[in-house]
Amino acid sequence: MNRNSTLSSKGKMDDIPLYNVQIIKNYTEYLEKYHPEIDINSILKYAGITTYQLEDAGSWFTQSQIDRFQEILYEKTGNPKIPREVGRYVALSKASSPIQRLTLGFITPAAAYRWLGKLYPLMSRACTLITRNISPNKVEIFVNVKPGVIENAAQCQNRIGTFEAIAKLFTNKYPNIEHPTCLLTGGNQCRYIITWEHTQSFVWKKIRNYGTLFSLLFGSAFFFLLPITHWLLSVFPLIFLMMSIALYTEHIGKKELAETLRSEGDLASTLIDQTNLRYNESLLIQEIGQATS
Repeated sequence: MNRNSTLSSKGKMDDIPLYNVQIIKNYTEYLEKYHPEIDINSILKYAGITTYQLEDAGSWFTQSQIDRFQEILYEKTGNPKIPREVGRYVALSKASSPIQRLTLGFITPAAAYRWLGKLYPLMSRACTLITRNISPNKVEIFVNVKPGVIENAAQCQNRIGTFEAIAKLFTNKYPNIEHPTCLLTGGNQCRYIITWEHTQSFVWKKIRNYGTLFSLLFGSAFFFLLPITHWLLSVFPLIFLMMSIALYTEHIGKKELAETLRSEGDLASTLIDQTNLRYNESLLIQEIGQATS
């Protein structure tokens, strides 16, 4: 594709809504908390975004609007790291609560990253995302932008921050992310390698499983070598230890599951509130229409 056709394609894509308002709301919530001195309305106005659109979950914005938003944001904050910081803030943001809850519903970070390709379109229509599991605590993510879309550097950094936030929702720690290939440095796609620490329940389950296997092998091996009294004295403490580990593992697993269920309950409440809001707005529009008639 020659330069003129590329620019023409980009021009067309600049006018197509690609990014959900959820992304902008994460930024505004972050600014309200960490930069209360900044006038958010002036930033929105420069980007061509209205406050009404900001409150409408069905609003989508174009690449040019996102570019202008990032441009004025850098100017106002003077912080070049703010896109990644906002991406990380997704783990705490009220605006991202539905996404958080959907993510936690997958129980493990690996499952959440594996389904990220299906969840990502809720936030962006500009690219496709493919995840490949490397190990139980390591995944590889490939991001391909759609023809005609030209992302800015801030969007890549914000994406990295969001990937970090996903693992933190489960482990309470940010994962390690490698970014060996990037569209902005000449690559044909963005490639990320994400490694995170295992959750407590995962670690204790491994200890329980290996301990149980060792106990079985130990008991079987020495059953015919030791007198029955000595064998019982050797095996009983081991059995008691393994039962204690199994109970503790069960406790940790139930604690993590309870947290997930609590989060899903919050999600249901949030969705009900949003439904009620849309219903009330529809009634108001109906009443205005009737009064006008």
